[in-house]
Amino acid sequence: MFKKWGILIVLSLYLLVFTGCGDTAKPGESTAQKGEKAKEMTPEALGKAIGDIYVKSMTHVTQLMKAREDGEVLKPKLETFKEETIVKLVKMGKMRESMEEADKKTVDRFISMGISSIPRETYDYYNDGYKYYAGLDRITGNLIAGFNVITQYANFELLKKQNPEEAKRLGIK
Repeated sequence: MFKKWGILIVLSLYLLVFTGCGDTAKPGESTAQKGEKAKEMTPEALGKAIGDIYVKSMTHVTQLMKAREDGEVLKPKLETFKEETIVKLVKMGKMRESMEEADKKTVDRFISMGISSIPRETYDYYNDGYKYYAGLDRITGNLIAGFNVITQYANFELLKKQNPEEAKRLGIK
């Protein structure tokens, strides 16, 4: 009985220490900033979260393309969704940037696992939709194509190399 309670107490203390309980905000620091600090993730969890965003993004883009709306109708929906996704990935990229090189590699490994977990039918439909829209409207086609490499926004070295204009736009140095 004591052993069981002892384990519970130790786990409770562990959770209190590592989840950032209490008010850790500095004067002038917003609740959101405080929350970002409390959300520190392990490299594995961060990589998985980024991979999950990729899968959800590809799934959502695929759903948007199913109606085969005119490119001018689809384009603003894609732009809004892409920008929302970029904001999330850049925040995660900042966490990745603060890590040691070995931890960054772990993050990248888990991202790759997430990317490879996308259901084949989703990826096939994404490719079909891309071909359809790229044939009608190059700009919308390029926007759709960008979702396939969207995880680069969480890897600043890669973003700077592959899309330096975007890195500059986002203030990534």
